[in-house]
Amino acid sequence: MKTIFVFILLMTTIPSVLFSQTAVKRSIDDSLLMRQNINFRVTNNNQILSRRITTPETFQLRQSEKNAVAVTGKSVTKLDRNSVPILKDTATRSGVFMLPELYFAKEEGTNNQILYRILYVDSAPLRFDFGEQLYKGGIRFLPVETNYSAESPPFQKILSVPEEIIVSFGLEAIPLEIKHINWPPQDVEIKSKDPLDSLEIKILTITNPQGYQKFLPVEPTIFLSSARSIIQGFGLQTIPVAVALKGITSCKPVPVNIQASLGVIDPTNFSLSDNKPKEVNLRSESLGNIDLKVFNTTYHSNSISIKAIFPWVFLICALSGGIIGGIGNKLKNKEKITLWTIILGCIFGLIASVAYWGLGVNLLGISIQSGILNEAMVLGVGLIAGYFGLKLS
Repeated sequence: MKTIFVFILLMTTIPSVLFSQTAVKRSIDDSLLMRQNINFRVTNNNQILSRRITTPETFQLRQSEKNAVAVTGKSVTKLDRNSVPILKDTATRSGVFMLPELYFAKEEGTNNQILYRILYVDSAPLRFDFGEQLYKGGIRFLPVETNYSAESPPFQKILSVPEEIIVSFGLEAIPLEIKHINWPPQDVEIKSKDPLDSLEIKILTITNPQGYQKFLPVEPTIFLSSARSIIQGFGLQTIPVAVALKGITSCKPVPVNIQASLGVIDPTNFSLSDNKPKEVNLRSESLGNIDLKVFNTTYHSNSISIKAIFPWVFLICALSGGIIGGIGNKLKNKEKITLWTIILGCIFGLIASVAYWGLGVNLLGISIQSGILNEAMVLGVGLIAGYFGLKLS
């Protein structure tokens, strides 16, 4: 019974032992795996030429054979970063993983046999690129010899025949040709338009065409957007600005603070939660570019710029409406149209329009349900003011 227990324990720890601190200081020949019979697939240019069952310690590529691969497990193994000395200078990177496959190859220009594993790390989570309007990240692959020591780091070796794996996600399939081992690593860039929480990735090999599953995390983003890029200046217009969390489906409330270089934001402080956007209002102030920025120490965010312009269109519509309304009133009453009629119409139209959109005060004595600022609304308010005059009650 004790013997069986020890055997099971060894079997469950073999993948991690291969790259543990102890294992890297000794030859892979000392591991139990080297003495087990394994099904080898002998390949050339990613085509399976033959199969044979033998132990890794006795396996030898024949003269006509270029490479071979054997499956040593069912799933990817996560390793302790400190157990892989070759990665000691990449401490900022996340977890280290190992494919459950053992590779044999020949070094270019020689008949020397090389034994290696394929490791990979998340070189970056998926982060939103505001320029390209999509999420970008990457995976770093590093094929490493199994029989090196920490005291004598391995040097680059060129494979006589490249090994190919495929990184697949969504409708994308990115081939990666492994031409050398040990160093430098090879990076695969991952791009996705709208992932949520994480992106499922599969690493396809010749022995596992269905792929080994992996999830690349998504870094949530606070996203500012507005349908308008121009606003009427001097406080005459208010436009909505949308604020939302991208790349995440649910989370605890995230405090957000929005600041503007010009103008007034209402509200400036609020919380976002889950996938529920928030709308804030921006009122113009003076003239020039209004830069809106999000302040949050945890989440990546963008900034947008909205230009406050001189309200020529507003003034023209308000004055024109006042003039037309004043003339219309005189025509209705069959009175004479004078210069004073035009001046008074301009004054009434301008006062009513500025009071309504600048101060929120209705001087027309009638109910206006919409506060939307557009040419037709300004012209209409000017017309009513010119025709009926102002009500100060």
